[in-house]
Amino acid sequence: MSSYQFALIDNRRAYLGIGLKKIVQSWAELERVQGIAIGYIDYDQTVYFGVFRSLKKIPVTKLIDPTPFRLGKLRGEPFSLYKKKIAQLKYHLSIGDIYQANYCYRLSARTNATPNQLLYHFMQKQPTPYAALINTPDIKIVSNSPELGVRIDHQTIICQPMKGTRPKTADKKELVESKKDQAELDMITDVGRNDLAQFAVPG
Repeated sequence: MSSYQFALIDNRRAYLGIGLKKIVQSWAELERVQGIAIGYIDYDQTVYFGVFRSLKKIPVTKLIDPTPFRLGKLRGEPFSLYKKKIAQLKYHLSIGDIYQANYCYRLSARTNATPNQLLYHFMQKQPTPYAALINTPDIKIVSNSPELGVRIDHQTIICQPMKGTRPKTADKKELVESKKDQAELDMITDVGRNDLAQFAVPG
C-alpha cells in the first residue's frame, strides 16, 4: 500500500506512518485498535484511520512538493443562502434553542495540485505546529492548523482552542483588547471545559 500516506507534521519534522496494516472506518473497529493510528473524525462522526506498525520521523522537506500548480476560482454558497442561514441561527439563539453556533460552509476550486504541493503552499503561507496529511486513493486531506484540539499524555488531557473572526494583524495589543474576540474565545473554552468535565477531573 505504498500509495497511502498518513503523516503528522510540525514546522520541521514529519511523523510518517510506516507499514500500513489496515484502514479503519468504524468506531467499533477503531476502539479495538492497539498501536499507532493516524486519521480523522468528521463533523458527522465518520472515522477514517490508517493503522501502522511504526512511526518514522523524517524532515518535512521529504514530504512536501514545491512544484508550482494551478488553482481555479474559489466558489462558495450564494450570499442570499448565507444570509438566510444566519437569520435562522439568530432566531434559534434568540429563543434559547442554542447558545453557540459555529457556522461553516464549503469552498471549492479546480486544481491540478497534489496534496503534497498544497501542503508546501500552506506551510509557506502560515507555518503551524499542527499540520497533517492523508493521501490515499480514497481520501485526500491537507490540514494546516495553529490550534491544538486535544492532547492526551498519560493521565493529562490538554485542550487549547482558538476562536475569533478577524483579519490577521501584527498588532497583538489590538487582538488582546478585542472584547468580541475574547468573548468568542471564552465561549469555545467553556465548551471544551464542559466536554472534558464529563470524564476528567480538573487539575
